[in-house]
Amino acid sequence: MATQTVVTGIHEDDQGTTFVVQFMEDGAVFPVNSAIAKEIRFEKPDGTVEIKTGADITFTTDGADGKIQYYSAVGFLDAEGPWRIQGKATLPGGVWHSEIGFFAVSQNI
Repeated sequence: MATQTVVTGIHEDDQGTTFVVQFMEDGAVFPVNSAIAKEIRFEKPDGTVEIKTGADITFTTDGADGKIQYYSAVGFLDAEGPWRIQGKATLPGGVWHSEIGFFAVSQNI
């Protein structure tokens, strides 16, 4: 139901990396501007899931483009390896999940 912006060049301890999730339905943008709640879930290489919600998740514009985003904070990108990402939007008419996206975090010297 959605696509993710592919982010490359991510390293452990990076701060300010932008992760964007876009909700789609039948190949068209699914607006989330009326979302009551929005979150982005991150699954780390060890299988633990960290959920970002509230003020941590913002619209890229006004939500009519179906996009929400998270900027990585200090200590968030703490594990090297493959990660998964998925968005969730709660609207007055129901709850929608995005497709699962993938990205890799590289180690530093």
